[in-house]
Amino acid sequence: MADHLYINGRYYGYPECCIETFVETFGKHPRSRERHFACKIVGYIPCASCADKILEGTVRVEDLVSEVNSRRNCEKPFIKEKQWTMEEMEKDYKAYVERIKQKEQFKLVLAAIKAHH
Repeated sequence: MADHLYINGRYYGYPECCIETFVETFGKHPRSRERHFACKIVGYIPCASCADKILEGTVRVEDLVSEVNSRRNCEKPFIKEKQWTMEEMEKDYKAYVERIKQKEQFKLVLAAIKAHH
């Protein structure tokens, strides 16, 4: 399950520290969830460190959203409120997973070719 969570986090462009925390606390109720609600971000749970920076005012939510969008593999940009239907999200995510699989298959083929030379 953890691999799936890492893939999702990178697909949506979240910071690695936030992905790590989400994976470690998946299915639990970490203290960072309270910070998440205090940050008023929908669809993304920042780790305690990122949430504290937002709440302290050293990082603006808009800057974090911009950072997330700069790394995003997802077709649609991240915004603070709900923006897509579940069908749109599933379709886009399935296409992303297929691209990953194709890249992995390509790497395996390339490795096999190099091994024979």
